[in-house]
Amino acid sequence: MVDAAVPYPLWLFRPETPAEAAPHDYASARTDRILAAARRHRTTLAVVGSFTTLPHPGEARGDIEPAILRRSHPYFAVKEAVESRVLAAARDGLSALIVNPVAVLGPWDGKPREHTFLPELLSGRVPLTSSREASFIDVRDVASALCAAVWAGRTAEKIPLAGHTVRIGDMMDLACSLHGARAPRLPGSTRLGAALSYWAEAAFAVAGRRPPVPALPMLLVRYGYPMPQSPAQRALWPTLRPLADTLRDAVRWYSEIGYLEPAPRA
Repeated sequence: MVDAAVPYPLWLFRPETPAEAAPHDYASARTDRILAAARRHRTTLAVVGSFTTLPHPGEARGDIEPAILRRSHPYFAVKEAVESRVLAAARDGLSALIVNPVAVLGPWDGKPREHTFLPELLSGRVPLTSSREASFIDVRDVASALCAAVWAGRTAEKIPLAGHTVRIGDMMDLACSLHGARAPRLPGSTRLGAALSYWAEAAFAVAGRRPPVPALPMLLVRYGYPMPQSPAQRALWPTLRPLADTLRDAVRWYSEIGYLEPAPRA
């Protein structure tokens, strides 16, 4: 059994569903039902978790920003709660494991159009670039590593899955070149962007509205960091698809489902 759809709160304010009003309780109750089903069917449970539950390298340097970011949004606490429940069940005898990928790119993304980064970028709605480094992994490499971990009998552990570490601006340039779009050139600060997006969402809430874009994506961009491959990943699935292949296939997917206009003619 694979749980690749762990629920998380997207918006900070103005909840409209039970999952948004009480995200911790909703995600915990859902996880308990999944754990019960895995026990009932005596099957292995593999969960796609989040890199945000792994130790942040900045904390070892005494940086307080990661802790501030974690407290700024319930996303982080929800991910911690779900993964803690799964690991507790594994220590209690359930065959279960968690893979923790960095930022995931690739085809088959089913999020609403306005919440997808690449279509927004390639349509010219991302005005700023960034020199900050981040790690990106292909969704198919995540799936392959997860399957390899299950086949190897790994259990009761979290397996970090690192990807290609590049400057965010370089990734944006590559994606735009593959689609024939103009890449943003105005440099921006991810720290400032995270703060502004947070307060913008708060201001919209005071006005009784939701902003066009939630603050969470910018908070995760700021929280991200370069991650080397762990020994577990190297043992299970060390070979990553080239980032260009990942972006090319993602662009093709978004075009097929109508999220992108046709590429400009040369």
